[in-house]
Amino acid sequence: MDIPDQFEKLTKQQKKYKLKPFTDYYYSRKGRGFKFLRIPYWINTYGYWMRQENSHKLPKYYRVFDRGTVVMVDFGVQIASEFCGPHFAIALNRHDDKYNPVITVIPLSSKDKPWYANLGTELLERMTERFDTLESNANTSLKDTKQRVATLYERFGNGFLRSFNDEDSKILIDAGVAHDHDHLNFTITFGERNIEARHYIDRIRNAKGFDHSQSLQNYVVEIDGVLNEVDHLQDQLNYVKSIIPAMQSLITKRAKYNKPTFANTRNITTVSKLRVVKFSSMNVSENIKISDAAMQQVESKINNYI
Repeated sequence: MDIPDQFEKLTKQQKKYKLKPFTDYYYSRKGRGFKFLRIPYWINTYGYWMRQENSHKLPKYYRVFDRGTVVMVDFGVQIASEFCGPHFAIALNRHDDKYNPVITVIPLSSKDKPWYANLGTELLERMTERFDTLESNANTSLKDTKQRVATLYERFGNGFLRSFNDEDSKILIDAGVAHDHDHLNFTITFGERNIEARHYIDRIRNAKGFDHSQSLQNYVVEIDGVLNEVDHLQDQLNYVKSIIPAMQSLITKRAKYNKPTFANTRNITTVSKLRVVKFSSMNVSENIKISDAAMQQVESKINNYI
């Protein structure tokens, strides 16, 4: 194959000619299998990152991976026995940092070959630990939420009833905040973002004369505290809700990986960190790390091969 020292700029027609061996074969429908099905998706991803690179829009900083961290990597579409598609892999970088744009990984496989490192049920065990952590976090959040809700109802179960003196009532009426200035009945709805309630409190805070009324200031501070507490409880409930599908996903993955896992020592490769799936606290990727014993097995097999 004649490869020039420096690629020349090609005309549109020349580009088509260079790509013709690939496009003719691809569109002939003679190709079969995973790679051919994967090509359009990989080309789409590849094209996106090429545009980002040429537009100088690549990240300035990158995620940092500890050695032994399990990551999901899109290996793209490769040739022959090179690993293809999305696969779990183990990060091998010893001294990674946020300026390093690449990561060296060893892919994981469910198939056993003589040159693979047998990790046994390592991946299953780490997933189980992750599941237990999520379950514990969910239980802790629910318990804390239940206690704090009970405290709120104990203090404010009958609502907010306040009597204001004539001076405070005049401040509220002049600001257009309240028409019934003898008693102000204030409602906060649990499980919602109380936007109207906050708007109402802001109107009191901005009312002319508010800075000179200690009773109104105390009232606003109290309501603000309750609103913040309600928002916090809503955040906790949202967190628990987000954990549920993650736990369900882990249950599915645990069933899938309830068998030995092997590290493919012949396919150690360095890829862009952009190929690692986007981080989520609910994913397996980046949230589990193989044990030191398993890492030693991988290193031993690598040393025997290289």
